[in-house]
Amino acid sequence: MEEPKEKKGYQWNRGDEFGKVVQVESSDDKNTYFTDGTTILNEVMDEFLTEIVDGIIPFPGAQNGDPGDNDYMPPPPPIVPTTLVNINNDLENIVQGMAPSEPQISAITELIKKLSSKNIESIDTKLNINIPKKNVAKMLIENSDDSRKEIIDSIVSVAVEQIEINNLQEFLKEEITNFINKYYE
Repeated sequence: MEEPKEKKGYQWNRGDEFGKVVQVESSDDKNTYFTDGTTILNEVMDEFLTEIVDGIIPFPGAQNGDPGDNDYMPPPPPIVPTTLVNINNDLENIVQGMAPSEPQISAITELIKKLSSKNIESIDTKLNINIPKKNVAKMLIENSDDSRKEIIDSIVSVAVEQIEINNLQEFLKEEITNFINKYYE
């Protein structure tokens, strides 16, 4: 004697029926019909329903009311043996791998910081900035309702906004390296 084929089960993954488990009664080219009397268009079924595979409900905590209210109740998932894991050590290793580590400061670096604090040297450097040409700025000042100071302040703001801090630091590093090499010749 052949065992009756188990009917396919689905769980609603959105809409008013979210979490409800249903069992397929039948389907045709256009619709799928469930044992609870509901129907869905086949073309949108994947969007609203998730198939229950091997008796595992896709959204276990989302079932409506008493689980007995649903037409389809899959068997409980099998118990899988697991091994104990030291979560604290694993978590600490993960966090250490993600968190930016503070750079280690060597003894020589500390000494240089201390000795440098008493000696300040001026460095002359040229910085390239993006600003309007003189004749454009003059035209703005002469033809604008804003004062000269307001226009100059706007130009300064735009020039400063366009400076990328990483590029500026790299530029200054090169300039300072050149200065220090010449200073200690």
